[in-house]
Amino acid sequence: MPKDTFFNLPDEKKRKLVQALHKEFSQHPLINASIARIIATAEIPRGSFYQYFSDLSDAYFYMFDQQITEVADQLMKILREERGDIFQSSQYLFSWLLKEREHFSLLTQALLNLNGHIHQAITSVFTIDTEVIFHLQLEVAPAPFENKTYFSHLLRVISATMIHNFIEAHTQILPLEAAVYNFSQDLQLLNNGHHTVAL
Repeated sequence: MPKDTFFNLPDEKKRKLVQALHKEFSQHPLINASIARIIATAEIPRGSFYQYFSDLSDAYFYMFDQQITEVADQLMKILREERGDIFQSSQYLFSWLLKEREHFSLLTQALLNLNGHIHQAITSVFTIDTEVIFHLQLEVAPAPFENKTYFSHLLRVISATMIHNFIEAHTQILPLEAAVYNFSQDLQLLNNGHHTVAL
């Protein structure tokens, strides 16, 4: 978490630093990231960096968490629009992420250099608000899932499937349509499979 001095920065200085952080972490995984490049781009002294963040990792996960929060907010928006349909919402979220890949280049870099901490943070998009998502679909879905344990496991599988397809889309440089098609086929298998599972 950034220090208070970061949050108290003038808007323009903070914007420039955030852009420098985004550029660095979009082009390099955390292990190869450089404070020297960040401060050169942001045009700040090295000592100032440590007034704002404890270390490079602190800055990285602040930026990463900002993108995860954006994705989680978008998922909730889509879920409301799609009346709690988790399968359709997941497909729209996946397509949106691919279309906005330039904006989410930091998230893409994180996925392509996945580790345990990053994996846990990414899957939290679905699992951190399981209770909220579960109740939302109960309220608005025409055919809601009523078994919360089953629904929770379904979200985990959808999340893992989305991560797999996102990585595949980027490593194989798939066109948007092909990537969305592959993910929609995986979702269709999950959707068909849930009808055969005893709730």
